[in-house]
Amino acid sequence: MIVRHPNPAGSVPVEETIKGLLFNPAVGRIVAAVVVVLLVLTLSRLLQRSIGRVVKDVDARYRARKFVNFIGYFVAFLAITVVFSDKLGGLTVAFGVAGAGIAFALQEVIASVAGWAAISLGGFYSTGDRV
Repeated sequence: MIVRHPNPAGSVPVEETIKGLLFNPAVGRIVAAVVVVLLVLTLSRLLQRSIGRVVKDVDARYRARKFVNFIGYFVAFLAITVVFSDKLGGLTVAFGVAGAGIAFALQEVIASVAGWAAISLGGFYSTGDRV
């Protein structure tokens, strides 16, 4: 025998609240984003562990693991962006304007960093060369 208490005026039963949350599109997107991010990060961790068996050089293994880690975070960020893409329309315009302003303000700094990267990573000079 089930005894039901009268529902006070204005309160919503728990079942209706749960149904409202389960069928809410925002909750579905959040769950999808969490599942995708967990999947990508798990695959990234598995790849990082398997690199140790393939790459024997310590320095190359470290760089490969860091690269896989970076790619994993990038793919997770990309997945979140795709899940919430319809909500990001105005945000892309704001990022574009802010990026243009920052690039204009930091022209010399960006050129200096690009020059450093070209000299350091380009292989133009090595230790002992006269510049």
